[in-house]
Amino acid sequence: MAWTRHDNVVALADEAPEPLSDFRTHLTFLGYTTELHDDGWVSATNPVRPDFFARQLPFGVRLLAKFHLGHLDKPLFARWLAYVNEQNDDSLLVKLAVHVENGEATLRAIALLPFAYERTNVGVLLDLWHREVRGSDNAPPVGTSGDETQH
Repeated sequence: MAWTRHDNVVALADEAPEPLSDFRTHLTFLGYTTELHDDGWVSATNPVRPDFFARQLPFGVRLLAKFHLGHLDKPLFARWLAYVNEQNDDSLLVKLAVHVENGEATLRAIALLPFAYERTNVGVLLDLWHREVRGSDNAPPVGTSGDETQH
């Protein structure tokens, strides 16, 4: 048995609903394949759009995409930092960050979708997510050993 909350009423249910079930159905309609992982994250893969992860939070849905940039020398790192700052200034939903670990850089795109699921609102927010994650044509090149995308 699991507790579920509906508006201001708490009810006891036989089973907890699958996390993000309506959201996952929406992603399937958009051509994504989704998989719920043991840690609560849902991976969403698509043959033509960037892959990403989603996780239900008490106040919304967290989206996360990662893009491997490889080793960035100082001038290239500075170009990526300027690009990220420019994109974050223009963004309505997605925030970007460059994370470096063991000399390898990763571009992270994150967003928080406010939730209760409504098809139209989620459709608009996912369109905005796709547009902002895609970025602009003036993105710097990846560094050495950088792949196009890695999750």
